[in-house]
Amino acid sequence: MKAPIVISAWNLLVATAEIGTISGAAAKLGLPLPKASRLWAELEDRTGVALLDRTVKPARLTEEACRRLPDALLFLATYRRLLSTPTVSDTRPLRVSIPANAAPLPVLTVLNRFEAAHGVQIDLLNDCGVEGLLSGRADVAWFGFEPPENSGLYAVRANTLYSFLMATPAYLKRYGTPKTIEELQQHTILMRDTANRSYDEMLLNGDTTCVLDSRFRRRRESAEVCRARLLAGEGIAIDLTLGLMMNELASGTVVPVLPGWHRRPWPIVIATLKEKLTNPTVAALSEALTDCARHMEGMNDWKFWYRRLHLPMPLQE
Repeated sequence: MKAPIVISAWNLLVATAEIGTISGAAAKLGLPLPKASRLWAELEDRTGVALLDRTVKPARLTEEACRRLPDALLFLATYRRLLSTPTVSDTRPLRVSIPANAAPLPVLTVLNRFEAAHGVQIDLLNDCGVEGLLSGRADVAWFGFEPPENSGLYAVRANTLYSFLMATPAYLKRYGTPKTIEELQQHTILMRDTANRSYDEMLLNGDTTCVLDSRFRRRRESAEVCRARLLAGEGIAIDLTLGLMMNELASGTVVPVLPGWHRRPWPIVIATLKEKLTNPTVAALSEALTDCARHMEGMNDWKFWYRRLHLPMPLQE
């Protein structure tokens, strides 16, 4: 009888689902890429199915892998709970996972008010993913993606975010303004890197798509670094949210590039374990964050910015 597949292999599957690539998942888990490749091969050998579709670019998880994902998440969460110390005080801080691109100031305002009203402490975690909720590391999470079905989570889609390509006038003066997708290949593309969403590396323009493959010079970094590089004139940002950049858009510090082209809109989802909703404080916190995402300044202003800047409206999801 073959030995059980090691925990690291299932961790790799979950991380690949969240990040989108095996190399990105390996980096998150601190695994050398050759070891990650061996673990992936072992997973496919033991399960007897292909878990990665390599016939498309970028490669993505197969349907078989997606079907195994909820069980893998629950298995890893159970494993961590068995290893953890089961002495959680009712007075411990509540923990909220939130991505850096979520315009933290309004969120912090809501959380500070919640702390005062409910007499609790709330600690923020950086983008710990679905597994963070299932393992108990986070109580409530703000996601930029829809979590897998049957994952044991209560998830509410609170909003949808839109973006467009943008750069500083100084950058465009120095390097030129691309007029076509082909000309965009001559520029540095600034892309957000997140542990919480398996982005398809694609630009859309109505029904037309363009895959951001090796022809493009891409830099995948955190939202803060992308924003800093954008304002420093180091490239063209393609997926910084309008809520994050509305002051710079209003002042003309950044301007749209390639009108009509944009990243796929992504959802804002507030999620928690279903079983935690029996705790009234956790339920109230989830509701407060959902309300925040629905009404946050800037999030619902994307149509205003598209009209103000005379950009073609994207297909709404």
